[in-house]
Order: sequence, then C-alpha cells, then structure tokens
Amino acid sequence: MPPDRRPPTDSEPWVPFRSRLDFEVSEFAEDAMLNHGQINTLIQLIRRCAANIDDFTFQKPADVQKSWDLASEKCTEFQKFDVQVPYKDEDQLFEMYARPLWKWTLDLVKDPHLSDFFVWDAEKVYRHDGNKYIRFYTEPWTANTLWDIQSELPQGPDNKACAYILYADKAKLSSFGTQKGYPIVARLANMVVSVRNSSRWGGGQIVGWLPVRKTRYANFKNAVWHKSFYKLLESIEMASKTGEWVTCGDGILRCLFPMILILACDFEEACTMALTRGTKSLYPCPICYIKKEDQADVNALPALRTTELSQRAVKAARKLNADGREVLLKEHGLRNVDYCHSDPYHALSFEHLHSYSSGLWGTHLFSRVKLHVEHLGRTAALVDEQFDLFPRWRNLNHFSTVMGTAFNDGTKHEDISKQILFTTHNFLTDDAYIEAYTDTELDDGKNWNFPKMHAHTHAFDDIENKGNAWFHTNAYLRQTNFKNVAPQILKSEHRRLVGKYIRDQLDDLDQNFQREWDGEEPEEEAPTDIQLFENVAIGAVEAKLSLDNLERAKQNDTAFTRFRLRLAEFLSDSLPLYGYKLPSGNRIKLLPENKISPHKFLKVFYQSLEDWADEVDYLRCNPSFHGRPRYDGALVKTPAGEIFVKLIYMFKIELDDKNTYLLSLVQPLDAPRGRISAKDRALKFIRVREKPRRAAEFIFVRSIIRGAVLVSAGDQDGDYLVMDVVDGYMYLRLKGLVPR
Repeated sequence: MPPDRRPPTDSEPWVPFRSRLDFEVSEFAEDAMLNHGQINTLIQLIRRCAANIDDFTFQKPADVQKSWDLASEKCTEFQKFDVQVPYKDEDQLFEMYARPLWKWTLDLVKDPHLSDFFVWDAEKVYRHDGNKYIRFYTEPWTANTLWDIQSELPQGPDNKACAYILYADKAKLSSFGTQKGYPIVARLANMVVSVRNSSRWGGGQIVGWLPVRKTRYANFKNAVWHKSFYKLLESIEMASKTGEWVTCGDGILRCLFPMILILACDFEEACTMALTRGTKSLYPCPICYIKKEDQADVNALPALRTTELSQRAVKAARKLNADGREVLLKEHGLRNVDYCHSDPYHALSFEHLHSYSSGLWGTHLFSRVKLHVEHLGRTAALVDEQFDLFPRWRNLNHFSTVMGTAFNDGTKHEDISKQILFTTHNFLTDDAYIEAYTDTELDDGKNWNFPKMHAHTHAFDDIENKGNAWFHTNAYLRQTNFKNVAPQILKSEHRRLVGKYIRDQLDDLDQNFQREWDGEEPEEEAPTDIQLFENVAIGAVEAKLSLDNLERAKQNDTAFTRFRLRLAEFLSDSLPLYGYKLPSGNRIKLLPENKISPHKFLKVFYQSLEDWADEVDYLRCNPSFHGRPRYDGALVKTPAGEIFVKLIYMFKIELDDKNTYLLSLVQPLDAPRGRISAKDRALKFIRVREKPRRAAEFIFVRSIIRGAVLVSAGDQDGDYLVMDVVDGYMYLRLKGLVPR
C-alpha cells in the first residue's frame, strides 16, 4: 500500500520567503489576485494587528456580514418595487430595485463633509483673450440650462435647483452574456467634478436596477421601462413642483427643486427614454427630426423634438383606428406609450464615450482602418510595432498590439483613436488603395447614414446648455455568482456606498487628529524625495557624482562633450537674465570635483487653457523606466520663444552662493525647413526635427511650460510629430502651429 502522504523533506519549505506567514500572506494575495495597492493595504492592516495599534474582533466570516448589516442603515438602502404593466388584457408583474432618489440626495446634501463641494448658484464665467471677453463652459452650473431654470424658480435667494445626471446602460454581466443588468447611476450636477466623477463618497452611485425582459413587442418593453423608471423618480415628483426646505451640510436652509438635467446613455436606451422607434424609423434621432437618409449630413438643421409636439401626436393617434394610429406615429418616429417624466428630449445628452469612442470610432471607423491595413498585406505587424513604440504618457493607454485585438473598453478605443493617425500615416498613404475591386468589396461599401454619425451635431448645444459632463462606472461587475443577480449586486453596491461614507468620515478624523498632533495645518502630501522648485517638483534622486566622473561615464555621448565648461558658460550667461547675481560677481568657473545630483522624475505644474484649473504633468528622464529607456518631451520657454525639446539629463547643482539650481540637458527640436508636405497639411501634423545630439543645450527646468508627446514620424529619421490631441490644453496651445 502506498503511504497516505509523503514525508516532509524540508523543515522550512517557505524559503526564500523569510517566514511561513510571509509566504501564506503572499499566497493569499496571489490567489485573490490582489493588485499592488490592495497588497499594500493588506500589509498595513496586518502590521496594525501585530502592533496592537487597533482592536481586531472578527472571529469568522459571519462577524463581517453582521457588521455590514448593522452599518447598512447609515445610508439610504435599496427597496424592491413591484411594477405592473398590462399586456393582452392581463397585468404582468416585474421587480424593480431603487434607492428612493430624494432620500439618497439628502444623504449627500446634508453631509457637512461634502458641503464645501456643492455649488448652488448658476453662473456665467468669462476669460479675456487679449481682445475681448469670451464665455466658457465647464461645470453644469456655468451653462445655460441651470441659469434659465434658476431664473424661472420662485423669487427668493434660498430657492435652488438640485440637478441630477442619470446614466443608463444595459450591460452584460458575464463573459457568456447569459445575464444582463440594467443599472441606473446618479450623480448630483451641483457637486464639483473632482468629487462628482470620483469613486469616493459623493460620486456616482447606482440608484436603480431596472428589469430586463426579452420580448419582441417594443411598445410593451418600453412601457415596462417607463413604469419602472417612474418608481425611481417618484420620490422627487412633489419636491420638483413645490420645492422642499432642507438644512444643508453647511447649516444653511435652502428650498431645493430637484430636476433631471442630463440623461446619458447609448442610442438604444435613448430611444427607450424618448419613446422613439430607433434606427429603422423615418426619424431615428431621439432629439431631433433628422431624416433617416440625412444622418451623415452635419450641415442639416432639422427641428428639435419637443414634449408638446410629441404629446399632441400621441393624443391624435389614439383617436384613430389601429392602422391609422400606426401610420401617424411612424410619421413622427414615436411609440404609443405614456411618458414618465416631462422632457426627455432636452435631458438626453451627447455622450462621447458611447457616441465617439465606442460608437463612431470603435464600431465603424476602426474596422475600416483594419480593413485597409489588411489589404496592404503584412502592414498590420508594422502598425502594431509603431503602436508599441508610441511614447508612454500619463493618463494615455499604451498598446503593444491593436490590429488583431478586440477592445470593449471605451477609454481604450478613445486612446487608440488619438494615436491612430500617428501610427498609420506612413502606411495608409495616397497610393495605398485597392487597384481591382470585387463584387463583394463593392457590396461592402459603407453606408454612413446611422445615428452615431449624426449624434455629434448636438454636442455643441449640449455644452452650451449643460456644460461638460463625462461619467462611467462598471464596478457592479464584481462580487456576484450571476444567480439571482440583482439582490447580490445591490447588496454589494450598498456595502460599497456605506464603506465610502465611513471612509470619508475616517479620513476627516485622521486629518483633524494629525493637525492637532502637529500643531499646524497639513501640507500637500508628496513622495518623500520630492523637492519643490517654483512651478516644478523633482524626485527619483540618484547619488551625487562629480562633473569629472559624469564626463568620463558619458564620453561616448556627444551631448555631454565639454559638459562642465558648457554648463559654467550657460550659468554665467543665463543667471543675470533671470534676475540672479553671479556668485562673487564674476563668471562662474566649475571644477572637475564639483558635484551634481541627478534626478529621473519631474512634475510640472501649469494652468489649463480650458478652464484655468491647475494641472500637472509627470516627466521621466530615465535610462530604464520599467525596463526601457524613457526620455520625455517638453514645451519650453526660451528668450527666443517657445520650442520643443527632448530631455537628456536632469540634475541640480549648488553654487558658491549656496543657491541650488535645477537644470536639464535637452535636445532641441526645430520646425523643418522648406515647404510643408501635402500629407502633413492634410493631416494637420505639427512636425519638428531634432538637432544633432552634439547641439544639446542646457535649460533651467522651471522654464518648462509642460510636457509634450513627441511621436517618431517613421518616415524621416530625426523627425517627430507633436501630439496636439493628447488633451484640450495642448490642442488650444498649438492651434496656431497646425498647417493650414
């Protein structure tokens, strides 16, 4: 008989882990697939237990569940509603889950911790462009709709609009598509965007879970949706008409009038909300009366849909027989269902994630690009290679391959669309076309008359009326076994909300305790090796080294030729230009033994040209950042004007006057001489060409305006294309440089 188990051969099998507990914690983290931040939190919690810093009383999983159940009363919970909808002379019953929307709202409005983040008054904001004042639109309260609504409220300084942003998106909850959920996410438009769009307490939350039923009867499906949606809105119905007095978190009594400012959703959900007939109808758009055949015409000016006109059409249709009713409703692209709220057409909003990133680009344009690349043979691998070589940049997804990969994430589609011109322009050229077409390829000609081709014609009106609003959540995809889906998900979602509420209170408590302990106001948190120098901060410092040792180490790099002498010359010439006196009044002489401190990381602080908000770029100057060299680009202010540069070496030096100066050796890039190519002009490329490496120059790091994404052009050695679409600031800053 074989033994029951093998005898141990090693008394310490956990080695090279330093202890058995170290291994078992690591094993748990790996099994649970914890990310870096979660592992760090786990380690901190274990250390707090080991040091007896706090009490840990849980003995079993049931203790955790019981504590969550007790804490659940801290925030408005979900309730189950029965929704009855008549179908073929018989009432059909559906379950709908929702937090009473007004109670959820009061949880936030009455919270003192959030009071500073609410803005209750509409405003119009302007900036001066040197010639005149120009109005700009950012938050919802800077746009027209809230301004108009506040003007129409009953007279009184305490009457305020309480505006909602509601996001609806029917989503698959398993990779096999066997379960679907229909969450409704709410945000308060009066909350500042940094909180409103966050995952923290005060940010977007699931407030409703609509029933999903398969049916081939569109009118019945829409009736179920609107009856269910009314249950979500029911609690704000009376307050929206008369207002409700609320003592807000700042202690001020206000009369709040709730209203739906924005409904954001995909096209299918928009048609359901507006009770229109969708893609195949005579007038597909749920916002206006654009004809089906005119959707690709961005210059068309169709009439907007209005509630009054739709109600008249539905009332008139109901006086006709079945055939006549259907004909009249089709002429308006409407359905024979009652509305659950007053004006869905005005609330429905252009949403770039669905319309552009996942829609027009992800569903339509990207597939055409792939098709053209496919016809060019092996070019797909070259396109992937150029994506892989694309500079890495904070808040911009990096892709090693795109041509053979399917993406479902709208943010990834958005970033691919930003990069695609820079990675394909040297392959998809004017002469890269099919010389002989087959019948199949001709039949495959693209019809551009579809809703998302038309949707962006409403974007400008939405910005003027509602400001810029962007929002997305998919956190509810966790923690379910996909059986009896809604209760599981909503229980988990409510615990997450309660956890955010408690965490918000804890963070405030910790900050207050720290102020009392230190006896002073807390400063902005920063990594331990970060040093501030006016508009920049440096980090990732390396050991000091002498100028002589640096020149020896870099003797094969022409950028460092005569480094010490050139640095002394630069400092002598430049310090007086910036208002500094030269040490001892003489030109600076640096000795071989003088030392510098190299740095590999830089933060650049600047003010947005879009809304004057403070922004920050992270720049790297690192020979091995995550295993590969990274030397970022930057836009720099010089006495001769603004130029683009590539960072080569960043360091600080202390002179005899005991002042420390932060500098960088950079490789300048100039605009190429000669005529702008037809391709660059057509694609609006801003092309720059690097100077020889031996022409490297010194700059004061504080002269960096902000970082710049410089993409290798791929069609000419030493040429780079400036990514002006990386964000709104860069687009506005470089507009004047774009070839016309």
